[in-house]
Amino acid sequence: MTPAPIWLSQFLTYQPSPGGYAFITNLIPLHALSLTLMGRFTNRLYVGYSSWYAIGTLASMQVPFVGFQPVSTSEHMGALGIIKTGI
Repeated sequence: MTPAPIWLSQFLTYQPSPGGYAFITNLIPLHALSLTLMGRFTNRLYVGYSSWYAIGTLASMQVPFVGFQPVSTSEHMGALGIIKTGI
């Protein structure tokens, strides 16, 4: 699956429920980390995850009640931490 449908689905989860996005925001980084720990790291994983994080975070910040929460709250730091570790 390409990153575009994934970040679009992340953006759409922000619309109906304020807490539903936290599950996706934490599940995808966990999956990327587990693939890395199993030795299945590829450049496609890095590009896909980085694209999902960057575009998804920017798209979610366009929702009025979310605002700057994706870059300021602790529940989103796991997703950022995966990028900082270099997946």
